[in-house]
Amino acid sequence: MTLPPLQTKVMHQLSADEPSGTKHGDFRLLHCGQPGGNAVRKLRIMRNIIPSRITQSGPGREMTSNPSPRISVVIPTRERCDTLVSTLQTCLDQDYANCEIIVSDNFSQDDTREIVASSRDARVRYINPGRRLSMSHHWEFALAQVRGDYVTYVGDDDGLLPGALSALAAIVQRTGTKAISWAWASYFWPNCVHSPSRNLLLVPSSRGLEVRSAPRMLREVLQFRRGYEQLPFFYKGIVSTGLIDRVKEASGGSFFHSMIPDVYSAIALSLLAEDYHYSHQPYSVNGTSFHSNGAAQLDPTSSAARAFLAEGNIPFHSEMVLAPSTSILVGETFLQARDRIKCSGDYSVSVAKMLEAAMRETASAPPERYAQVCNAVRAMSIKHGLADRVEALLDSYPNRPNKTPIGLTEGFNVVNRMQVINCSKFGVRNIHQAANLCGAVMHAGELGFVRNPVSVAGTTAVLAKGALWRALRSRLLGS
Repeated sequence: MTLPPLQTKVMHQLSADEPSGTKHGDFRLLHCGQPGGNAVRKLRIMRNIIPSRITQSGPGREMTSNPSPRISVVIPTRERCDTLVSTLQTCLDQDYANCEIIVSDNFSQDDTREIVASSRDARVRYINPGRRLSMSHHWEFALAQVRGDYVTYVGDDDGLLPGALSALAAIVQRTGTKAISWAWASYFWPNCVHSPSRNLLLVPSSRGLEVRSAPRMLREVLQFRRGYEQLPFFYKGIVSTGLIDRVKEASGGSFFHSMIPDVYSAIALSLLAEDYHYSHQPYSVNGTSFHSNGAAQLDPTSSAARAFLAEGNIPFHSEMVLAPSTSILVGETFLQARDRIKCSGDYSVSVAKMLEAAMRETASAPPERYAQVCNAVRAMSIKHGLADRVEALLDSYPNRPNKTPIGLTEGFNVVNRMQVINCSKFGVRNIHQAANLCGAVMHAGELGFVRNPVSVAGTTAVLAKGALWRALRSRLLGS
């Protein structure tokens, strides 16, 4: 599979001696510090061999008569103009013309409107509900504005990889698929809360495009054998508006029925989808900044969570207890979908496995988050008749906080098959630059510039064997 490259002009910008920093309305990639000598040499080499746009191969390689799809890129945002400026630039850089970029501003009081207006791109539309909405209601508002055949949501601190829309459109044209989801590349902004992760980029090394059964994958997710992000959904995925309309029709006219819209979209779409495509190569970079909303920020004691819960949001399901746990969120969103979509009767969630998964994922969390999840697990055990097992479950997963999570050590992570890159060495400071670097690293890996430990070990063994043979031969000839 050919991987998304970093455009030649962008490689030039990463290694050029340009002034540091960006300002509102300036969408050029500006250099943020000179990389070290080795980094500069690598960048110059890659600049000479990396082509200007992405191509795609895989299942359904034969061309079909499917028309070029119109893709709607939706960026929901609120009070985040500092990260939005570079997120929007990753969308403006796309070389696919048949798209629209919708920036849905949830009544921000900062410079969001000015940032969007300064893009001066006919593909961009700015919308605003005129009042503050909860997260799910805002996503519903934005979804009602789309005019495309396919929809993807991009967080306002995330970014699209170079050439992503062209490659995704090509897959749709070849296969006619109704949904594509993909593995995530991840970037931790320099201002993210977890200091050991700051300015790290995680680039998956696995490749391939496969057809998956949505019913089978959903059952595995509801048994907590897989993560919800491997399902079809339009946050780090694209979904046809036809499939979205089917979900709306089955659930009373609106799409979102949980306060956690991204997870809910995965569950609801999987209930009505049949087959979908899953790419092991990413087409976007998941950004984690100071602003990011994640399961860890649903701690009711945090100010961000209190603000989130106070905004007239959809109530958490009565059979669940709100806690900062992705597993609990999966259970909650399924119950919300079950109550509205008739075909959900063919599925069930294992509460016992959900509670165990919640404890497993939280065992290494900070003590405050761990305590919140323990309290929620106890309460849900009583609700679901599992109280006799709860203390044994809690004892099985004592709290052992990790200062540096596994997988965030610089280098190649063999278990997760990903490169962990310190972006400071390349002068990268935002998601736009990180997306460009990610594309370059993926393509350089294919060309052999970035090698995993297995290939390095094999090369080293061959070199060592040759060196030993030469030394032995020299000694024999010398004697």
